[in-house]
Amino acid sequence: MNRKKITLLLIFIWIIILIICIIGIIKINNLAHDGVRYEYKNGFTIVKYLSPKSLLLNTSIEIEDTLININNNPIKNKHFLYNKIFEKHKPGEILNYTLQKNGEKRHTNITLQHYFPKERRRYIIVMSMIILLLSLIFNIKTRVKNNLFYAFYSLYLVIPLLIIYLNIPFSNQWMYAISIISSGTLIINLYIANSFLLYNTFKREYFLIILMPLLLITITWILFYFKWTMDLSNSTYQLLNLSMKGFHLYTVFIIIYCVSIIVFKIFNVSHNVIDRHILIFIGIYIFLLLLYPIFLALPVIMRNSELIHFDMYLGLFTILLLILIYNNKILIKDK
Repeated sequence: MNRKKITLLLIFIWIIILIICIIGIIKINNLAHDGVRYEYKNGFTIVKYLSPKSLLLNTSIEIEDTLININNNPIKNKHFLYNKIFEKHKPGEILNYTLQKNGEKRHTNITLQHYFPKERRRYIIVMSMIILLLSLIFNIKTRVKNNLFYAFYSLYLVIPLLIIYLNIPFSNQWMYAISIISSGTLIINLYIANSFLLYNTFKREYFLIILMPLLLITITWILFYFKWTMDLSNSTYQLLNLSMKGFHLYTVFIIIYCVSIIVFKIFNVSHNVIDRHILIFIGIYIFLLLLYPIFLALPVIMRNSELIHFDMYLGLFTILLLILIYNNKILIKDK
């Protein structure tokens, strides 16, 4: 297959990814929420926090209220709220809440709002589209379609999917499943790209050793997720969180391994003169890799929340890495 046909085929794949991204963006713009933060306590769904920016000021909902039902649908826990209520409604719709406090029941109407503020939705759309556009330019402008190109091109196609679909709540089955699969694909692509970047090849036996545990962890994550969507129990939700943390932990291991082989490669070529600009770019690349365990994975594992948004990290990582690779500054090959 000649270069032109390969480029056209990759553009076709790019169009498919673009369509999937647009579907996800439409979903994000239709995600609904009531502006309340709930907690599950003693078998009840309790109002824990009311956002001052929400549409709740003219309602009778209060902190420590127990949520009984919405539109006569019983709310067994907060998972039922998201999966059975919010997933089926859009921002602007009005729902009737039945609340209870100190033994007294009352009703109030609440207008649903957007799950994300306008600025957040705009960022998700703009960043994902910028990366897709850069990946298209990367495909068209790159004349030599080698293994390194394919590794990074697939990496750049997966990241917009993650930026969009990681922002879609657990409540949407197939859309959240896309984010799980994309997460596993991202790590595989990162390992392959890192190997080709430094050595222009990768050892299959090492790849299989890394791939098998990753597949096992990712499949476990997906299975617990679908089990949770069927029973919506808190016990299954805890197992789902454990499997997700296991994925993050294994990702940290792969990133540390990638950083290690980069450092090892530098020491191996230390007898040659390495351009100062190349060392700077290598330093930036290592910095981008280490941001993930420091600000994302380890905080999620230890305190259930990241220090920076995952999509912000992915956007920064992709744009800077694309500049590095396109200029071919970071590539160190064996003499």
